[in-house]
Amino acid sequence: DKYPFWIPQFGHTYKSEQYHMIVPDSDVTRIEYIISGRSVVNSKDMSLIAETGDTYILHEGEYQNFYNDISMPMNKIWINVTGKLAKEVIDIYGLKDAILFKNTDSQKYIERIHKICLNSNDPYFIQEKVSMLFLNLIQFLSKKYKSITKELTPMNTVKSYIDLHLEDDISMNDLVVLSNMCVEHTIRTFSSQFGITPHQY
Repeated sequence: DKYPFWIPQFGHTYKSEQYHMIVPDSDVTRIEYIISGRSVVNSKDMSLIAETGDTYILHEGEYQNFYNDISMPMNKIWINVTGKLAKEVIDIYGLKDAILFKNTDSQKYIERIHKICLNSNDPYFIQEKVSMLFLNLIQFLSKKYKSITKELTPMNTVKSYIDLHLEDDISMNDLVVLSNMCVEHTIRTFSSQFGITPHQY
């Protein structure tokens, strides 16, 4: 609590089928990059799939639940951050509600942070150097997030919903609510974008 910015933990998680963390009210923000494999990430009442090449953020003060897809155990590199400065930077760059960054390679930023933390015992040196790298990382994620947000269409939302509910009985009414279109228009637009109807998909 005495530092405005701090990295209390950092690490590299190697493939482990049993990996599962549940934190009801986390006291850190987690930023994780998936080197390989797949993870299921639950936060902010959303369930998302993070895969090879994706980055995700789980925010301080939020419910955090994340685990391996046991068919593809994940190999990931990560940092946990805390402090007022970390929160403010994330907020200023519009990432307070962001979770998943598809195809966003943040590995080099996280590795540089690891290197500084491993090679120094001076908390002020770590704060000075790592806080600059953290700012660079958040700027990079913010730029990527803006481009990803532009690409989100109602049909991408419908497709993602189907992907996340493969074992559920999905009705056309569920999809119509997400697309904000009538049944016929939803089917026609989905088919036009993906070359297949929602039912066939």
